[in-house]
Amino acid sequence: MSEMADISGNHSYVKSSSVLTSIILQNNWAQDFYDECNLNKNEYIVKYGFMCFIDLDILISKMKTASPMEIYIIENAFKKIYGFSNIRDFFLVDRDALTHLKSEIQLLESSVSSITRRKALHCFNATLVNIINNLQGELTNVT
Repeated sequence: MSEMADISGNHSYVKSSSVLTSIILQNNWAQDFYDECNLNKNEYIVKYGFMCFIDLDILISKMKTASPMEIYIIENAFKKIYGFSNIRDFFLVDRDALTHLKSEIQLLESSVSSITRRKALHCFNATLVNIINNLQGELTNVT
């Protein structure tokens, strides 16, 4: 799945973005998404952004039907990408998209009836809060 290319032009952005989007659209999307993040974490650091490679609407749509296990896997993917202390130096550009994702996850959390899904969404939301706080310079632990 390592189709990440140098970000020297729009083609690279589209190619990277389409990789993550195609993964999100698959059946085994959560594990494949995690694997992609794990495999290419350093590529996103070098590109100073991760959220710009995700179609947020598609991710949010997938989260609406995600199982608790899929939600936890996606949470772990975000921890894999953002789980170091100086994320502000590399991912500050992601703050607005992460804030939007957090808002959508909060809405979803308040609307689901399944206790296990609600708990998984709550945990993912807490991880997003920690990441956003780290981006704003408020150090918390996301690992």
